[in-house]
Amino acid sequence: MTILRDPSDQGFDERKGAVAARAAQARLRALDAMLGGVAHDLNNALSVVLMNLDVMQQDPALTGKHARRIDGMLDAMTNASALVRHLLNFSHSRRPEPEVVSVADALPPLIELVQVAAGRKVDIVTEPGETGPCCALVDVAGFEVAVVHAALQLAEAMPRGGILTFSLGQGEPPGEQIVLTLEAAPRNPLAAEEERDHHLDLEIVEHFAQDAQGRVTSSAAGANGYRIAIYLPASSEITTL
Repeated sequence: MTILRDPSDQGFDERKGAVAARAAQARLRALDAMLGGVAHDLNNALSVVLMNLDVMQQDPALTGKHARRIDGMLDAMTNASALVRHLLNFSHSRRPEPEVVSVADALPPLIELVQVAAGRKVDIVTEPGETGPCCALVDVAGFEVAVVHAALQLAEAMPRGGILTFSLGQGEPPGEQIVLTLEAAPRNPLAAEEERDHHLDLEIVEHFAQDAQGRVTSSAAGANGYRIAIYLPASSEITTL
C-alpha cells in the first residue's frame, strides 16, 4: 500500500533534512577516523624505512656503492613523511598543541603545496612583509590547515585562472598583531552565474583563528576578486625552530 504525504505537512521536509544532515555528519566522522588511522599506520611504516635508510647511510661500504640510490630513497621518504603529516593535520584526531611559530618561515612550504594543488592556471605571488613581529603562538597543524584551506578556496574562486597573493603585515595596534592576507585576482571576469554560485567556506579558518585568539575577515577585492585576512596575536617569544 502506498502512503501519500500531505503536501501541507511542512515538518516532513524538515525531519527529512535533519535525518540527512545527521547521516552526512556520521559519514564525515567515519571518514575522519579512517583518515587518521591510515595516516598513523603509514607514518609508522615510513619511520621504519627512514630509520633503516639512516643506518645504511652510516655504512661506508654501502654509501660508496649506492650513495645516489640511498639519497634518492631518503628524499622520497622525507617527502612522503611530509604528505602523511599533512594528512594527520587534516584529520581531527589530534589535540591542538600551541607553540611559537615564525609565520614567515612557515609559509614557503605551504605555498608550494598550494601551488601543486591549485595547478598551473593560478600564479602565486608573495609580497614582502612589513617590519614587525615575526612570531605567533599557534597550533602548527591548525595553522597549516587553515592557510591551505583559505588559499584553495580562493583558487576555486578563479576557475579561469588568476593570481593568488600572500602578504604579511601588522594589525592594530602595531606590534601586537600579525596579519596574513591572501588575495585572489582572476585574470578574466567571472560570468554572472559563476560569481553567484561561488561561496567562500571559511569555517575551518574561523575555528583555527578563534582557538588562536585571533580573527578572520573576508571581503571583495577589485572586480570579482576576494581577500581573506587572518589576524593572529603576536608572540613576545622568538621561535627556536
